[in-house]
Amino acid sequence: MLSAPLSQAVKYTRNLVTTDNKYWTLLLLCWNTNKESPVHNHPDCECFVRCLSGAVTETLYAWPPADAPPTAPLAEISHTVCGAGGVTFMNDSKGLHKLANNGAETAVTLHLYFPPYQRFKMFLDCTAKASEGSSCFHSKYGALVDNLAGLGLPSSPCAPAAPAVGAPEPASK
Repeated sequence: MLSAPLSQAVKYTRNLVTTDNKYWTLLLLCWNTNKESPVHNHPDCECFVRCLSGAVTETLYAWPPADAPPTAPLAEISHTVCGAGGVTFMNDSKGLHKLANNGAETAVTLHLYFPPYQRFKMFLDCTAKASEGSSCFHSKYGALVDNLAGLGLPSSPCAPAAPAVGAPEPASK
């Protein structure tokens, strides 16, 4: 396994490996078991994801119509399981997506974003209602970030996950 055990209070960690702050950013994400990102977009950027260990499931959704009510469910396009060594690609022309670790072990993925991005849209309930999100990191260049609580929205991937009740909870990017 490539990562240290994660607290169940954390969906996944976003770890900044390196960036030039202009053309690209490279992140290592460590995914807890039965956790997923929110449905989100990739504004003005493209992203390759390589699964290094475990497996993640990518679910694609169509963009909601501009006149859709906020409670309208997002239309699912596809599910793809990406195992160790597999690669996926995402940009806004493909729609929206979420990644999930549905396995029994921690998954580790490497994400190359080009160019880097700071803000994005999240669709927290898989409905047309979008919320703004902001990029955050659990570590930068190998050093832990001190104050995660002040980063992003309460639903940010850097905020602790709500305690699971019943079924596994969904997990962003």
